[in-house]
Amino acid sequence: MKKEQFEVAGMGCMNCSKTIQNTLSNLDGVSDATVDFANKTADVTYDDTVVSKVDMLTAVSDAGYQLL
Repeated sequence: MKKEQFEVAGMGCMNCSKTIQNTLSNLDGVSDATVDFANKTADVTYDDTVVSKVDMLTAVSDAGYQLL
């Protein structure tokens, strides 16, 4: 398992952070995702043999936000 912290762009409210957290949590291979609205960060624990950073970036982008 790998742990990554991403900066998040495009969040304007708490509902945005919940959307991003749910988007990441629903990806196969992600065991934990926590989005902090105040700090504009996402902490993700994932199995890199199942899901890649590109998969996460794409899923969040499709939801209307950006992981940096």
